[in-house]
Amino acid sequence: MQKVTQALERLNMAVEKLENASHNDASKAELAQLNEDCAYLRADIVALKKANGRLETSKRRAAQQVEKAVIQIDDVLRGNHD
Repeated sequence: MQKVTQALERLNMAVEKLENASHNDASKAELAQLNEDCAYLRADIVALKKANGRLETSKRRAAQQVEKAVIQIDDVLRGNHD
């Protein structure tokens, strides 16, 4: 009977190890998926930063053009024709 008890204990330990291993495999798969998601998000962030830079440049150019136009309008209203 003692051998049976020992065998059952070993069996229970083996089952626990298998459960832990399957849990670890699931965690590894989940971690791999999260890493992949993070890679896509990092790529999106880089693209958004580039787009933001382009928009900032466009905004500065537009502000300069508006400033020049305002100066021209002021000159016309004051009668300073060149």
